[in-house]
Amino acid sequence: AGPAGPQATFCLTITNQYGCSTSCCVTFGSVGNQQCTYTQGFYGGNGKNCSQQRVIDVINQALSSGNLVIGTPANNRSVTILSNQGSCLQSKMPSGSTASPLPSGNVTCATATGNNYVSANGRFVNVLLGQTIALGLNIRNSSGLSSLVLTGNQFTTAKASSCSNGTPMAGTERTFCVPRNVWEYLSPKTVGKINELANQALGGNIPTGISISDINAAVDAINNGFDQCRILVGFGTCPTTRSDMSEVNDENLMNDALNSIALVTYPNPVGDVATISFTSESDNSARVEIFSS
Repeated sequence: AGPAGPQATFCLTITNQYGCSTSCCVTFGSVGNQQCTYTQGFYGGNGKNCSQQRVIDVINQALSSGNLVIGTPANNRSVTILSNQGSCLQSKMPSGSTASPLPSGNVTCATATGNNYVSANGRFVNVLLGQTIALGLNIRNSSGLSSLVLTGNQFTTAKASSCSNGTPMAGTERTFCVPRNVWEYLSPKTVGKINELANQALGGNIPTGISISDINAAVDAINNGFDQCRILVGFGTCPTTRSDMSEVNDENLMNDALNSIALVTYPNPVGDVATISFTSESDNSARVEIFSS
């Protein structure tokens, strides 16, 4: 994790030509949390991580603490990656196709065969399975990732200057979204709870009002959000679900305008001087209000 610092809240207010306004606020400061995650594509490739470890070594490091159970064995829907099946896992990643509950049966990486589990090239066919495996490995290898609290469903990260105890690199900021219905369901709102929800969905238990594609999007946001070691620099708000991102009507134009905004402050943690930048796809006047907290 990066160093902690003073905390500040930044609010952005958008006012349209009719005088209607809406605001969003993001809090920066003690976020400054550095995590090192990797995507399922990394785990199925032959590259190296930030510290120049080979993929198989990264996988085996995560599996050294025991078998990785994906899904829900009690529901007879699970895939267990045994501690000695690192090579098997690497050969079956990344996964493709659509997100869905696992087929009936409790299998291991080696016995997950047939077109219910793998494609003609031998890789997993369920994208949520691959995403959840990647998140499970990331949680084991990146201390503090599971307990990381998401105070908003949109988060911005910046590339870290080093693989541990780095600082955010200016100009490398990227913003990611956990679908709001998933974020609101989480209690507590931690990465670990996203992992639990993904395993629950793979086990065939999907909460009402949440689609399995929403859950997959949440897992993907975490895996990509800290890919190759990145630092958390702020939170914001995204649309409710993936489908909401393409819906526009007269009643939600202002909300859509707000959701199209990327708001970033640098450096983080903030000191005596901070630079605030924002971009918007909408043509609106804006006012930035800064409050200490």
